[in-house]
Amino acid sequence: CQKTSVFNCCFFYNIIMFYLEFSYSFPGGFVAGALFITEATKIQGDYAIYIAIVILLAIACIFTVAGGLTAVIWTDFIQTILMIVGALVVCVRCK
Repeated sequence: CQKTSVFNCCFFYNIIMFYLEFSYSFPGGFVAGALFITEATKIQGDYAIYIAIVILLAIACIFTVAGGLTAVIWTDFIQTILMIVGALVVCVRCK
């Protein structure tokens, strides 16, 4: 009985985390990336943000399919290094 209750608790926790990740984390990342793309490419109009999101998703899909999960892992590693270096530069410059 105890084994089943632990399984049910973990399953319930995973469902909640899956919902929170797809409801709050992913849309924020898509909108932030889309805003960057619209500013960098100077796309204007009512549907500019939607066009930028589609462009962002297409780039991510092509990158993942072409390079596989290894390419995604290396990209995350490089982004982490860049963010740490950038944070250190900001800390030193704003001191």
